[in-house]
Amino acid sequence: MVTIFLRGEIKMRKWNLITLVSLVLLSSCAPVSVGQQKFDKEKFVKDGFVQLFNGKDLAGWKIPEGDNGHWKVVDGVIDYDAQSEAKGSKNLWTQDPFGDYILHIEWRFKRTTGLYAMPTIGADGSYKTDADGSVIKTPTPNADSGIFLRGTGGSQVNLWCWPIGSGELWSVRNNKKLTPELRAAAVPKVRADKPVGQWNSMDITMMGDRVTVMLNGKTVIENAQIPGILERGPIGLQHHGGLNKRTGEMSPASSLIQFRNVWVKAIDSKAEGLFTLVPDAHGMVLKTPDGRTVLRYMTKKPADTKLTANSVCCLYPVNTPSGERVVDFAPSDHPHHRGAFLAWHSLKGKQKADFWGWGAWAPTKGRVIKNRSIKLVEADSTHAILEVRNAWDVEGEAMINEVLSITASEQSAGRLSADNAYVIDLHYQLTPTVEVTLDKTAFGGFCVKARKDGKSVYTSPKGEVKLPNPHHLKPETDWPPVDWYDYTIKLNSGKTIGVTVFDHPANPPTTWHNLRTISMVNPCIVAPGAVTMKKAQPFNLRYRLVVHDGPAPIKLLKKLSEPWRGSRSGETFKLEEGFVRLDNGKDLEGWAGFKRDWSVVSGAIHLEYKSPPTGGSIFSKKTHSNNAVIRLQFRASHGGDSGVFIHGNQFQVRDYPNSYPDTKKYAPFCRPAGQWNDLEFDITNGVAVVKLNGTVIHTGWKIGERASQGIGLQKEKGNFDYRYIRLKEKK
Repeated sequence: MVTIFLRGEIKMRKWNLITLVSLVLLSSCAPVSVGQQKFDKEKFVKDGFVQLFNGKDLAGWKIPEGDNGHWKVVDGVIDYDAQSEAKGSKNLWTQDPFGDYILHIEWRFKRTTGLYAMPTIGADGSYKTDADGSVIKTPTPNADSGIFLRGTGGSQVNLWCWPIGSGELWSVRNNKKLTPELRAAAVPKVRADKPVGQWNSMDITMMGDRVTVMLNGKTVIENAQIPGILERGPIGLQHHGGLNKRTGEMSPASSLIQFRNVWVKAIDSKAEGLFTLVPDAHGMVLKTPDGRTVLRYMTKKPADTKLTANSVCCLYPVNTPSGERVVDFAPSDHPHHRGAFLAWHSLKGKQKADFWGWGAWAPTKGRVIKNRSIKLVEADSTHAILEVRNAWDVEGEAMINEVLSITASEQSAGRLSADNAYVIDLHYQLTPTVEVTLDKTAFGGFCVKARKDGKSVYTSPKGEVKLPNPHHLKPETDWPPVDWYDYTIKLNSGKTIGVTVFDHPANPPTTWHNLRTISMVNPCIVAPGAVTMKKAQPFNLRYRLVVHDGPAPIKLLKKLSEPWRGSRSGETFKLEEGFVRLDNGKDLEGWAGFKRDWSVVSGAIHLEYKSPPTGGSIFSKKTHSNNAVIRLQFRASHGGDSGVFIHGNQFQVRDYPNSYPDTKKYAPFCRPAGQWNDLEFDITNGVAVVKLNGTVIHTGWKIGERASQGIGLQKEKGNFDYRYIRLKEKK
């Protein structure tokens, strides 16, 4: 394989998985002439790219010592015959190192070099096997090379003739110590290679430890993570295979390859205006494009900490836009409290557990929330999305697996920049390994432990709250449910800051344990009653923080509450006149197909995605004509990909803001991952007008021709929910 190396250390500096290797591939066809195609050099220069290969010689490249002319320039392209005589590394490297960059490179295999026994690779990166467990291999014409991204073979983007296509990240896909999600991301989404002998165009975006690879205009690797990649390093073209001295024949995986039009553009995160995620001694720190700290996701106790809880995992600090911290950590009156965190103090599974750190009602010993990973999924100049994975362990075994999605942005709360606020959306997905009961208690769950070094006031949409303090043993004394409560404090320094906590309408019934004496904001789902989380079924909780300088920004809070509550709850849904509902909110009665990974959770049809994929699509038993109206709601997990079949034709239904390029155009009309969206198909004579959240996104979408087939829901990628699926025949 020919490979390009990218660079040096680990640093999660920017957005989505746009920092690994992206390269090219090939196929097996007859070679063609090397004819140079038109290349817009002026455009690359204008866009800030620098030429790495001048088309004349290998100036700027390190030719392997003792190569003896096998890496050379022929007819304006870099040509390699896979026969370097160098004793050490036979790869061709740039003299300069690179950090974050965009690489444009064109390559082609001159010819294949024999039949190679190729295994078949699944979408999850594993090899397919036969009934005896042996890997299935097919002899196939092959050539092989790669691109190293930052000075190490572990950062290789493969160029080869394998069926999955070029762009594959070998060292990531084959590292069994990594999570299934990381390994699957190293497998090309599509095979975009041109036949052997034809030129391929590859664009690789390397940012932090993430890489995105486009091949011939198609995204084959998207925001894949390369754990441990260097922060800086040279780019390399790979030697692979070569002449077998014993047989005198070329290896069937030899790099008979050529390169041309090699250009690179260095990227500076601050210059590009992106949110960044950087490590420190106690966790990962999210910073704005101008370098201000929004928050730290904390995973390690400070050496001098007074924290008495076993678990650390929390947001601390959480700052206002001016840089003032709003939360507290291990205060003397409640040393088990930590910033903004999620935990309960009385859980029952196989054993009882207290992850809150109180220790009065359940054991704390051997109970700890352990961080597994933190990554920057996406970032630009306006927002960042983080993914945090934790395990809630009881004596070394996970009781609950947690995935936390954090979306942060800065929004205007007034005319001046000083009036801005940070808006932080938190989506917790908890998947128990056993059935878990959260006992009825007055406090627990999501909690913001705010600062108390000043004079404070609580506010709700109705104004200042003057209710008595709740009692920690009496759930009935908690404050009543509202959209949000705000805690604002005038510090002893004279500065005023605050934090608002929103409760999402999809959360279980909630009352609030907001205790003035300890400056606590706690929307409590277990005060109304015990809550049961079923084994292996995701349990979702959503909260929003608005972190502000000055008094509570009432106008901004009102503005933010509308889209936050934009999706109807089950209690407020009413079936429109003339419509028939196809899902019953209880079970899958009325639906057929491969139901293995489909169930009904909290009133919605839920797809629990598993890797490697199992199961398939389901279809309503009730059918419809070519003149009908179909309405439904969907909720996607981050990066989720599904679809709705209408008479056999599929309309892509996705987390559009984080989806593939072909549906990015719908992103402005889609709510964030984890929120419900309304989708409508108004069909006349087999052609539909499609609306997303009330906005027309397609005016001439043609349905299929399978009139006997009901409405279909597709399994593709990620967890997905559908509900309120209803149908109305037109007269």
